Amino acid sequence: MSISGGPSKALERGRSIGCTAIQIFVKNNMQWFAKPFSEADLTAYHRYPDRPRMVFGHTSYLINPGARNPEFLEKSIRALTEELARADQLELIDSSADQLRRRMLHGNIYPEHKVPAALNGFFRAENLVALRELSLRFVADETEEELMEFLRSRGAAGELWETTERIMVAVTGAPGNAAVIRRAARIAARIKADLIAVHVISGDDASRASTAELEELVKAVGGRWQTLEGDDVAKTIFTAAIDQQITQIVVGT
Repeated sequence: MSISGGPSKALERGRSIGCTAIQIFVKNNMQWFAKPFSEADLTAYHRYPDRPRMVFGHTSYLINPGARNPEFLEKSIRALTEELARADQLELIDSSADQLRRRMLHGNIYPEHKVPAALNGFFRAENLVALRELSLRFVADETEEELMEFLRSRGAAGELWETTERIMVAVTGAPGNAAVIRRAARIAARIKADLIAVHVISGDDASRASTAELEELVKAVGGRWQTLEGDDVAKTIFTAAIDQQITQIVVGT
């Protein structure tokens, strides 16, 4: 369904023909980008009475993550990112890779003669699973940022909301720290968590140079390095963990 006139109009059009499930374009399907939804548009959509039980999103026809032209691919990625954000605003339902492939087999996406090549090309199950995970992570990150902003606005940034796992590893520069970092990285990888390494120094601490190799190791295993200043190491780590919504802290020598 088109959302011309606002996303609530798509629901209205679907209901007028008796739809119990609707798939809508989150913007003009033949344009790369669109102006943001207004507050009035979103309010009308979310307050629409007797809305269908299932509402799915549909990307525009221009987007092609499998494009070989670098300029076209870059534009496709930017457009897809925008559409994911718009879909999140409309709280649309997510579809699995198997559902998408079945729709293609049924001729809902490509003409029948193009289906085999498409299913064996970009639309292989592993590609769709990876794209879906990227999409879900994007939405999760956006939601997490909104939550943190909400907590800060309420003066409640110190409260722990376990919306996602975050692993913090404390690094001192002592022998054995590399093993601790690798252990923390394995924990983070198993639960698909963010990894943050913190090194606390006091004002007259000159040990920063000795941690250069550890910092490189943290980056190599996909983590982020933070250098913090504080005379009380334990208190500094604890404060940083609360501020960053850390769920697990790894320490050791």
